[in-house]
Amino acid sequence: MVAVIIALTGWAIFEERADARRAAVLASANVAQILADNFTSSVRQIDLGLLAIIDEMARQKRSARIDAAALAATIDRQNSRLRETLGFRIFGADGALQAGSANLAQPYGNIAQRNYFMAHRDNADSGLLVGPAEFGLTTHTWRVSVSRRISNPNGSFAGVVICSIPTKVLSENFAKVDMGSKGEVLLAHADAGLAARFPEVERSDELSFDGKLDPRFLEIIRSGARIAQYEYRSPVDAVDRLATVRWVEGFPYYLLVGVAEEDYLAKWRRNTLWLLLFASLMSAAVVAGAMNIHRRISNAGIADAALRANEFRWKSALEGAGAGVWDWDVPSGEIRYSAGWREMLGYDEEDILPGRAQSQALIHPDDHTRVAAAVREHLAGKTPRFLAELRLRCKDGQYRWILSRGMIINHGADGKPLRMIGTSTDISARKRDEEQLRLSENVFTHAQEAIVLCDVDSGTTVIDVNPAFTRITGYLREEVIGRRVSELEAFRYAQDVFEATQRALLAVGYWSGEKTHYRKNGDSYPVFLRVSAVRDDTGAANQFVAFFSDISQQKEQQRQLEQAAYCDTLTGLPNRRLLRDRLTLALAGNKRNGLHGALLLLDLDNFKPLNDEHGHALGDLLLIEVARRLGASVREVDTVARLGGDEFVVVLTGLNADAALCRREAQLVAEKIRSLLAETYVLPLSEDGGEASFVEHHCTASIGVTLFKHPDSYPDEILQRADKAMYAAKESGRNAIGFYPETAVPATTTDELAGKLIHLNWSPDYECGNRLIDDQHRALVAAANRLLTNILTGHQETQLAAQIDALMQDLVQHFKDEEAIFTAAGFPDSDGHKAIHRQLVEEAVAIVEHFHSGQLDVGEMFKFLAQNVVTQHILSADRAFFPYVR
Repeated sequence: MVAVIIALTGWAIFEERADARRAAVLASANVAQILADNFTSSVRQIDLGLLAIIDEMARQKRSARIDAAALAATIDRQNSRLRETLGFRIFGADGALQAGSANLAQPYGNIAQRNYFMAHRDNADSGLLVGPAEFGLTTHTWRVSVSRRISNPNGSFAGVVICSIPTKVLSENFAKVDMGSKGEVLLAHADAGLAARFPEVERSDELSFDGKLDPRFLEIIRSGARIAQYEYRSPVDAVDRLATVRWVEGFPYYLLVGVAEEDYLAKWRRNTLWLLLFASLMSAAVVAGAMNIHRRISNAGIADAALRANEFRWKSALEGAGAGVWDWDVPSGEIRYSAGWREMLGYDEEDILPGRAQSQALIHPDDHTRVAAAVREHLAGKTPRFLAELRLRCKDGQYRWILSRGMIINHGADGKPLRMIGTSTDISARKRDEEQLRLSENVFTHAQEAIVLCDVDSGTTVIDVNPAFTRITGYLREEVIGRRVSELEAFRYAQDVFEATQRALLAVGYWSGEKTHYRKNGDSYPVFLRVSAVRDDTGAANQFVAFFSDISQQKEQQRQLEQAAYCDTLTGLPNRRLLRDRLTLALAGNKRNGLHGALLLLDLDNFKPLNDEHGHALGDLLLIEVARRLGASVREVDTVARLGGDEFVVVLTGLNADAALCRREAQLVAEKIRSLLAETYVLPLSEDGGEASFVEHHCTASIGVTLFKHPDSYPDEILQRADKAMYAAKESGRNAIGFYPETAVPATTTDELAGKLIHLNWSPDYECGNRLIDDQHRALVAAANRLLTNILTGHQETQLAAQIDALMQDLVQHFKDEEAIFTAAGFPDSDGHKAIHRQLVEEAVAIVEHFHSGQLDVGEMFKFLAQNVVTQHILSADRAFFPYVR
């Protein structure tokens, strides 16, 4: 009997300790998951605020109106929503504070040297960045910064918007979770060490705090493991703890939740003392009883009573350890339950509980077969003990999860079991924790995002992909594993883009943005891609983990909305609304660079007869062809729009600072458009049941032109001026070009042009885009400068004769080279330009003859070189003409 007591006591102590440790493992894992989710939720809430502020800034830039009050109101709304943060702030491209209602009253340092600022500045696709903990020199607090890049409309860097979480707030949030009197929670950045700890510890304004982190925690971070558990002794307080380390998904952070051994084994130690005490008492009592029985064999009744007393003490000890006790008389089937067992399930002392035959009524139907099999195996001697997890019905009808353990303690002479005793422990809480953990794992396993794991050392070789990858891309798992990402058609990036993304990953550790991927059947589709670097023990990135999802549907919806709002449904050209935006931007650009622009308003002269004779379907085809010809007539930076009906608009931006030269360039473009639109249109006419036929239609255009320059113009005013000029062109006989009268500019005098020419320094702004022609232009301008300067300073006639002859020969050769380019390009509209060449050559021959005959007119020479050659031909006609030749 003593051996049985010792065995059961030791077994109970061992099992209770194992249960306590398992409960601590589950508790730390669940708390780590909860805290990681809370941290992720906080960052996402901040990100919504960052995006709202960026959207407000983008809206103001699109409207070309900066409303500081509206921006401040947006920032205040976000600050009121997230009061625990240090507030939202906007920093410019130079790193200086621009706006932020939370801290404008305080001086704020320049952040241009912060790592997250440089990461945003150097990478247009940096996305959301969550930086390491930093010490604020202004606020004198440690904080974690969450930031996004601000870009100009042209994609250039405009600054960052940032919101910071004080690490003290993070520590206070950790304190809200009960982890025992000596529990520990750590939040650490994957690259920069500790960010926050509970309980808080003193730390200086230096970033590194790795000396206070357990080395195994750092090893787990460098390995890139998603979750790990181990036992450690804290370098801070020398407390032994059981830890769960979990990666905060999507961010370069890890959480460590440590449960102190002193806390989770406290109850076990108390129970162990009780068990050992009672086991000692029982053993002593059994020994004493046995000696008494041996001495007084005849007094069996007294010995039996003592044995029952000892048994009572043993059962009391087990119940003191938190377990309910049951005692089964196998032959009769009677089961006796302790008070603790009844209390655990809510039964009163007077409630009659069924015996073995009827006990199945208490067991959940789904557990009947499994529990009965475990009982049979133990009774047959196949297992050393009975062990089963089952659900028992409580008095209120609810079920609780129970861990039931027992063993046979008495056999009959025939070897059949006579008595079996055991314990029941409530494990409902543990089961709930396990179910929650299993649910979390299932959510990850069945993620709708595609997941790709790559090895960096072997050239970004794919290690594994999840089922969602196959569903989205069409590639089987076996087709991509072992291949390099750069070799896969699914990721067909340009080499420079691929290398830039990889550099950002190695530098920052995380990258997100939109990319174009390709399915197995060759179809392209847009994705939102997130990639994280997994680092080894040395801190080097050895793996990349990529998550992406197909955003085709969102992109198509966005395109349809933009198309409906800003574009003409028939031609695809910008509509009146988008035209106003483009014109507003053009005016703002003119204000910056001091250049003029021009607006051309076109109305088709012979459009209505086509509609009347052949119907609107054919008229629509003509409008589509007109839109195509207009698009082919202008530069990519210019805008072609449809106002409605047969009216179109062309906006030419950044032409010239000189209004006269701008007018000349606009006239060249308008003449080119007029000629193209006057060409015959061949339109297909569908015939029901017959062969397709074609209709030839002649349709000209009347064009009204007006110049504009900020701030003397507004979009509506410009359109009205062009409309008046267009109607003037129609009244003059149609198929004509009319200029708004107020745009006429007085001609510049020859002396003024000569003065400008003498002081002219060649600028890249004067180039027309053809290297040969630009080199010749530069040489001709320099030669003209020298010649006119020498004439004014009275050089000898022989020197002037050689310079005049050389300059005229170079000019004639220049015209020949230009015409050769026209011929090689097959450009049809060069006759007018060639006519100008012939006229200038005739003038040059006349000037040379006058000089050699002693009749040179200095004014004639100035007019020819300054006005006709340099100003009108090189700086105006060629600069406007050659882009259209290309």
